[in-house]
Amino acid sequence: MRGVPLTPAQIDDIRTRYAAGQSRAVIRRKTGFSLWAIEKFTHRMRKPHIVTNRVQERIIALAKQGLSARAVSKQVGFHDATVRLYGEGIFKQRRPAGRNVSRYSEIVEALETRATNETSNDVARRLGLKNGNTLRVMAHRGRALLAEARA
Repeated sequence: MRGVPLTPAQIDDIRTRYAAGQSRAVIRRKTGFSLWAIEKFTHRMRKPHIVTNRVQERIIALAKQGLSARAVSKQVGFHDATVRLYGEGIFKQRRPAGRNVSRYSEIVEALETRATNETSNDVARRLGLKNGNTLRVMAHRGRALLAEARA
Protein backbone atom coordinates (compact mmCIF):
# COMPACT_ATOMS: atom_id res chain seq x y z
CA MET A 1 0.00 0.00 0.00
CA ARG A 2 3.01 2.27 -0.19
CA GLY A 3 2.33 5.24 -2.40
CA VAL A 4 -1.40 5.27 -1.67
CA PRO A 5 -2.10 8.26 0.57
CA LEU A 6 -4.14 7.51 3.68
CA THR A 7 -7.18 9.63 4.46
CA PRO A 8 -7.30 11.56 7.75
CA ALA A 9 -9.95 9.11 8.98
CA GLN A 10 -7.63 6.16 8.32
CA ILE A 11 -4.75 7.90 10.08
CA ASP A 12 -7.03 8.62 13.05
CA ASP A 13 -8.11 4.96 13.07
CA ILE A 14 -4.47 3.82 13.22
CA ARG A 15 -3.69 6.25 16.05
CA THR A 16 -6.73 5.35 18.14
CA ARG A 17 -6.04 1.64 17.77
CA TYR A 18 -2.42 2.19 18.83
CA ALA A 19 -3.44 4.42 21.74
CA ALA A 20 -5.95 1.77 22.85
CA GLY A 21 -3.13 -0.74 23.19
CA GLN A 22 -3.07 -2.64 19.90
CA SER A 23 0.42 -3.41 18.68
CA ARG A 24 1.54 -2.25 15.26
CA ALA A 25 1.55 -5.82 13.97
CA VAL A 26 -2.05 -6.35 15.10
CA ILE A 27 -3.10 -3.07 13.47
CA ARG A 28 -1.45 -4.27 10.27
CA ARG A 29 -3.40 -7.52 10.34
CA LYS A 30 -6.72 -5.83 11.16
CA THR A 31 -6.52 -2.91 8.72
CA GLY A 32 -4.26 -4.16 5.93
CA PHE A 33 -2.08 -1.04 6.00
CA SER A 34 1.65 -1.53 5.58
CA LEU A 35 3.82 -1.56 8.66
CA TRP A 36 5.70 1.36 7.14
CA ALA A 37 2.51 3.46 7.06
CA ILE A 38 1.58 2.47 10.60
CA GLU A 39 5.08 3.30 11.87
CA LYS A 40 4.92 6.65 10.12
CA PHE A 41 1.82 7.74 12.01
CA THR A 42 2.57 6.21 15.41
CA HIS A 43 6.31 6.57 15.92
CA ARG A 44 6.02 9.86 17.86
CA MET A 45 3.21 8.59 20.10
CA ARG A 46 3.76 7.36 23.62
CA LYS A 47 3.82 3.63 24.11
CA PRO A 48 0.28 2.83 25.22
CA HIS A 49 -0.29 1.79 28.79
CA ILE A 50 -2.59 -1.14 29.20
CA VAL A 51 -5.13 -0.17 31.82
CA THR A 52 -6.76 -3.02 33.71
CA ASN A 53 -10.53 -3.17 34.16
CA ARG A 54 -10.22 -2.37 37.84
CA VAL A 55 -8.22 0.77 37.12
CA GLN A 56 -10.64 1.76 34.36
CA GLU A 57 -13.55 1.42 36.78
CA ARG A 58 -11.66 3.67 39.21
CA ILE A 59 -11.00 6.23 36.44
CA ILE A 60 -14.71 6.29 35.54
CA ALA A 61 -15.76 6.57 39.19
CA LEU A 62 -13.41 9.52 39.77
CA ALA A 63 -14.53 11.15 36.52
CA LYS A 64 -18.17 10.93 37.59
CA GLN A 65 -17.25 12.76 40.80
CA GLY A 66 -16.31 15.68 38.57
CA LEU A 67 -12.52 15.43 38.73
CA SER A 68 -10.51 16.62 35.75
CA ALA A 69 -8.47 14.21 33.62
CA ARG A 70 -5.28 15.68 35.08
CA ALA A 71 -6.44 15.16 38.68
CA VAL A 72 -7.46 11.57 37.93
CA SER A 73 -4.17 10.88 36.13
CA LYS A 74 -2.26 11.94 39.25
CA GLN A 75 -4.31 9.52 41.36
CA VAL A 76 -4.10 6.46 39.14
CA GLY A 77 -0.57 7.07 37.84
CA PHE A 78 -1.29 7.06 34.11
CA HIS A 79 -0.75 9.82 31.59
CA ASP A 80 -3.54 12.39 31.01
CA ALA A 81 -4.18 11.22 27.46
CA THR A 82 -4.47 7.59 28.60
CA VAL A 83 -6.90 8.56 31.34
CA ARG A 84 -8.94 10.62 28.87
CA LEU A 85 -9.05 7.63 26.52
CA TYR A 86 -10.30 5.22 29.18
CA GLY A 87 -12.68 7.77 30.75
CA GLU A 88 -15.26 6.85 28.09
CA GLY A 89 -16.08 10.41 27.12
CA ILE A 90 -16.96 11.57 30.63
CA PHE A 91 -14.17 14.13 30.68
CA LYS A 92 -14.79 17.40 28.91
CA GLN A 93 -12.81 17.56 25.70
CA ARG A 94 -10.27 20.34 25.46
CA ARG A 95 -11.76 23.23 23.55
CA PRO A 96 -9.66 24.59 20.72
CA ALA A 97 -8.30 28.02 21.60
CA GLY A 98 -10.55 29.91 19.22
CA ARG A 99 -11.82 33.42 19.79
CA ASN A 100 -15.28 32.94 21.25
CA VAL A 101 -16.73 36.41 20.71
CA SER A 102 -20.05 35.65 22.42
CA ARG A 103 -18.26 34.56 25.59
CA TYR A 104 -16.12 37.71 25.61
CA SER A 105 -19.15 39.96 25.02
CA GLU A 106 -20.94 38.19 27.89
CA ILE A 107 -17.97 38.96 30.18
CA VAL A 108 -17.78 42.62 29.10
CA GLU A 109 -21.52 43.02 29.63
CA ALA A 110 -21.43 41.36 33.07
CA LEU A 111 -18.59 43.64 34.15
CA GLU A 112 -20.38 46.78 32.96
CA THR A 113 -23.78 45.89 34.45
CA ARG A 114 -22.65 44.62 37.85
CA ALA A 115 -24.29 45.81 41.07
CA THR A 116 -22.59 48.58 43.02
CA ASN A 117 -21.61 46.30 45.90
CA GLU A 118 -20.40 43.48 43.62
CA THR A 119 -16.64 43.02 43.22
CA SER A 120 -14.99 41.82 40.02
CA ASN A 121 -14.16 38.63 41.94
CA ASP A 122 -17.88 38.00 42.52
CA VAL A 123 -18.62 38.51 38.83
CA ALA A 124 -15.76 36.18 37.89
CA ARG A 125 -17.07 33.44 40.19
CA ARG A 126 -20.57 33.84 38.77
CA LEU A 127 -19.23 33.39 35.23
CA GLY A 128 -17.10 30.39 36.19
CA LEU A 129 -13.74 32.11 35.93
CA LYS A 130 -10.86 31.80 38.36
CA ASN A 131 -10.70 35.32 39.76
CA GLY A 132 -11.18 39.02 39.08
CA ASN A 133 -7.81 39.39 37.39
CA THR A 134 -8.71 36.76 34.80
CA LEU A 135 -12.05 38.51 34.32
CA ARG A 136 -10.44 41.90 33.75
CA VAL A 137 -7.90 40.49 31.28
CA MET A 138 -10.65 38.72 29.34
CA ALA A 139 -12.84 41.86 29.42
CA HIS A 140 -9.94 43.90 28.00
CA ARG A 141 -9.48 41.36 25.19
CA GLY A 142 -13.26 41.25 24.70
CA ARG A 143 -13.53 45.02 24.25
CA ALA A 144 -10.78 44.88 21.62
CA LEU A 145 -12.56 42.02 19.82
CA LEU A 146 -15.92 43.83 19.91
CA ALA A 147 -14.33 47.00 18.57
CA GLU A 148 -12.70 44.92 15.82
CA ALA A 149 -16.05 43.27 15.01
CA ARG A 150 -17.82 46.65 14.78
CA ALA A 151 -15.16 48.13 12.48
